[in-house]
Amino acid sequence: MPERRSVGQTPAATNAATRGQTNLARALVADDISDAGLPAKDLKLSVDRDLERVVARVVDSESGEVIREVPPEELVELAKTLRALMGQLLDKRA
Repeated sequence: MPERRSVGQTPAATNAATRGQTNLARALVADDISDAGLPAKDLKLSVDRDLERVVARVVDSESGEVIREVPPEELVELAKTLRALMGQLLDKRA
Protein backbone atom coordinates (compact mmCIF):
# COMPACT_ATOMS: atom_id res chain seq x y z
CA MET A 1 0.00 0.00 0.00
CA PRO A 2 1.45 3.42 -0.92
CA GLU A 3 2.43 5.80 1.83
CA ARG A 4 -0.29 8.37 2.58
CA ARG A 5 0.59 12.01 3.14
CA SER A 6 -1.34 15.21 3.08
CA VAL A 7 -1.14 17.11 -0.19
CA GLY A 8 2.15 18.97 -0.36
CA GLN A 9 3.57 17.23 2.70
CA THR A 10 7.13 16.04 2.25
CA PRO A 11 8.58 12.85 3.77
CA ALA A 12 10.67 15.05 6.08
CA ALA A 13 7.52 16.84 7.29
CA THR A 14 5.81 13.48 7.84
CA ASN A 15 8.80 12.24 9.87
CA ALA A 16 8.87 15.47 11.90
CA ALA A 17 5.14 15.16 12.63
CA THR A 18 5.61 11.54 13.69
CA ARG A 19 8.47 12.52 16.01
CA GLY A 20 6.28 15.23 17.52
CA GLN A 21 3.44 12.75 18.06
CA THR A 22 5.91 10.28 19.59
CA ASN A 23 7.20 12.87 22.05
CA LEU A 24 3.66 13.93 22.99
CA ALA A 25 2.52 10.33 23.49
CA ARG A 26 5.60 9.56 25.60
CA ALA A 27 4.94 12.59 27.83
CA LEU A 28 1.23 11.81 28.25
CA VAL A 29 1.81 8.19 29.16
CA ALA A 30 4.70 9.04 31.48
CA ASP A 31 2.43 11.50 33.30
CA ASP A 32 -0.26 8.81 33.64
CA ILE A 33 2.26 6.38 35.10
CA SER A 34 3.60 8.85 37.65
CA ASP A 35 0.09 10.07 38.57
CA ALA A 36 -1.07 6.51 39.20
CA GLY A 37 1.91 5.77 41.44
CA LEU A 38 2.70 2.66 39.42
CA PRO A 39 6.11 1.06 39.60
CA ALA A 40 8.29 1.47 36.50
CA LYS A 41 6.82 -0.32 33.50
CA ASP A 42 7.95 -0.68 29.93
CA LEU A 43 6.77 1.99 27.49
CA LYS A 44 6.49 0.77 23.92
CA LEU A 45 5.87 3.21 21.10
CA SER A 46 4.94 2.24 17.58
CA VAL A 47 3.53 3.97 14.52
CA ASP A 48 0.34 2.64 12.98
CA ARG A 49 1.27 2.93 9.31
CA ASP A 50 -2.34 2.87 8.09
CA LEU A 51 -3.28 5.90 10.21
CA GLU A 52 0.18 7.49 10.47
CA ARG A 53 -0.35 7.82 14.23
CA VAL A 54 1.76 6.91 17.22
CA VAL A 55 0.41 4.21 19.50
CA ALA A 56 1.84 4.07 23.03
CA ARG A 57 1.55 1.01 25.25
CA VAL A 58 2.47 0.68 28.91
CA VAL A 59 3.41 -2.94 29.44
CA ASP A 60 4.01 -4.85 32.67
CA SER A 61 7.64 -5.89 32.30
CA GLU A 62 7.11 -9.16 34.17
CA SER A 63 3.91 -10.49 32.61
CA GLY A 64 3.96 -8.67 29.27
CA GLU A 65 0.35 -7.57 29.88
CA VAL A 66 -0.70 -4.29 28.26
CA ILE A 67 -1.74 -2.00 31.13
CA ARG A 68 -2.64 1.07 29.10
CA GLU A 69 -2.80 1.90 25.41
CA VAL A 70 -3.04 5.42 23.97
CA PRO A 71 -5.13 5.68 21.84
CA PRO A 72 -7.14 2.60 22.87
CA GLU A 73 -7.15 -0.27 20.36
CA GLU A 74 -10.89 0.15 19.82
CA LEU A 75 -10.42 3.74 18.65
CA VAL A 76 -7.61 2.75 16.29
CA GLU A 77 -9.81 0.08 14.71
CA LEU A 78 -12.75 2.51 14.50
CA ALA A 79 -10.57 5.10 12.75
CA LYS A 80 -9.40 2.49 10.23
CA THR A 81 -12.99 1.42 9.56
CA LEU A 82 -14.14 5.03 9.09
CA ARG A 83 -11.23 5.74 6.75
CA ALA A 84 -12.14 2.68 4.65
CA LEU A 85 -15.82 3.67 4.52
CA MET A 86 -14.95 7.22 3.48
CA GLY A 87 -12.75 5.81 0.73
CA GLN A 88 -15.61 3.65 -0.52
CA LEU A 89 -17.98 6.61 -0.45
CA LEU A 90 -15.57 8.75 -2.45
CA ASP A 91 -14.99 5.92 -4.96
CA LYS A 92 -18.77 5.66 -5.56
CA ARG A 93 -19.12 9.40 -6.10
CA ALA A 94 -16.15 9.66 -8.47
